[in-house]
Amino acid sequence: MSNRIHLCYGADQNMLEPLCVSAHSAAASVPGRDLSIWVFHPDLTPAAIEQLRRVLAPFPGAALHVQAIDLEVFADIKGLHGAVMPFVKLLLPQRMQHQAARIVVLDADTVVVGGLEALYDHNLNGRALGAVSYGPLKNTLEAEFFAAQGLDLQTASFNSGVMLVDVNRWNDNRTTEHLIETITAVDPRTVESDQPFLNLAFYDDFESLRIRYNKRAGPDTRIPPADAADGVLHFVGLPKPWDLGGRLFNVNYRVYEEYRRRAGVPHTPSLGLVPDERWERAAKGLWAGLRTALPLLASMTPCMLP
Repeated sequence: MSNRIHLCYGADQNMLEPLCVSAHSAAASVPGRDLSIWVFHPDLTPAAIEQLRRVLAPFPGAALHVQAIDLEVFADIKGLHGAVMPFVKLLLPQRMQHQAARIVVLDADTVVVGGLEALYDHNLNGRALGAVSYGPLKNTLEAEFFAAQGLDLQTASFNSGVMLVDVNRWNDNRTTEHLIETITAVDPRTVESDQPFLNLAFYDDFESLRIRYNKRAGPDTRIPPADAADGVLHFVGLPKPWDLGGRLFNVNYRVYEEYRRRAGVPHTPSLGLVPDERWERAAKGLWAGLRTALPLLASMTPCMLP
């Protein structure tokens, strides 16, 4: 294996804060290894890119590569609430074909505590993709979608927030082209955007990775201290720790906040992924938090009935 790790993100201006935190955590986790961080974006400002550079400045082995990416290929796609950014990761192995033989693709809502070296060097056993499985397709929110495609719902599914990709094998199989063809042929308005289509493309043909490489940290399920001390943490669900309401309604806020503090990134509460969905996401995040908090408050309130 090459000594240099290639780590890829697809992110926009609205995800700048968690992107900076994730990139800093990744660099801090591999002090003895060269690391190339590739950020593909549609709208990062010069100030945002400079902030990324400042965050990575303490790590001489970390090289930052920022590339603008055209979202025109997704112009007719209406993903979750109209957001197309999650689909960008489908383009990254194609964009990296002359840069690296393998890449780790991370969502920006992750924090790397440890294990990045072992993840990057993991044997894919001839497969194009490795990811963490949380159970069979029948347990996913898109079970009906998979059933409509004729898939066996007992087959393992995977989460696309952390992926190890063999770039050459991905491109030899024209995976990006096939994914775009599939997305444009069926209704892409799915709950988890890119994830169902990746599961369809790699149905029963992905390398299952250890859970340490994608540990779910939801807003209402506190991640145990032992789990928070290793691996890759993935802040799933709403509200995210950096969202409006995250401090009040995300039980893992303090875990994220520690890594934000280490990175020296200013906290600017996010309202969403794209401008026209900001208030919808904020409202959903606050409502999710209230649903969690209300039963607790009710149990603490003395009964006022005679």
